[in-house]
Amino acid sequence: MTVLTMSPTLGDLLKYELDRNVQREAVTLLQGANYRLGSVLGRITKGAVSSAARAGGNTGNGTLTLASPAADATAKSGVYKVRCFEAATNGGSFTVIDPDGFQIGIAVIGQAFANGVNFTIADGATDFVVGDGFDVTVAAGSGKYRLSPATDLDGSDKAAAILIEDKDATAADRTAVVLVRGPAVLSKVALVYEASVDQQAEKDAKHAQLAAAGIVPRDAA
Repeated sequence: MTVLTMSPTLGDLLKYELDRNVQREAVTLLQGANYRLGSVLGRITKGAVSSAARAGGNTGNGTLTLASPAADATAKSGVYKVRCFEAATNGGSFTVIDPDGFQIGIAVIGQAFANGVNFTIADGATDFVVGDGFDVTVAAGSGKYRLSPATDLDGSDKAAAILIEDKDATAADRTAVVLVRGPAVLSKVALVYEASVDQQAEKDAKHAQLAAAGIVPRDAA
């Protein structure tokens, strides 16, 4: 006897949705995967990190060297301003201002700074003066969606959408319809995760991220 296996349907996944015209969006899926209905997706919000001396140049000729990785999961896209507020012979201290204008810490010459962006400032032959500094830029991400991994630095590690159709993007980026906001209720057993999300705690974290957007996964939906 031939056994036929039925693929999951939208009804198996989506148990409640208030208004499809408000809660669904067409997005771009990143090339490289055959995405299945129920895929838990994250959005690529951050790109490469670069640094440069502030506009107008510095009096001091020390350098800022980015660490590897140059940013962590909390980094925001935009420009971090690193400015000297206390000059010293063969030293100095710099405020670090994030792209939203908030001071997030003090960078001291010769000491690693790690809070959103990661770098070390080195002294040069000519000391820095007050007002000298650097701009550390976290580029905006592509905005494309991919399977949400357990960890990553491009923003996609935060579950942000659920794919509501099968879509093969193995060879090229594809446009697909996703559920991006609630109120909505999903069946947990119909969700599809990126391979690195293989522990229950990691799946629970994805569920919590979705629930924050009003998309609630349930055991018995």
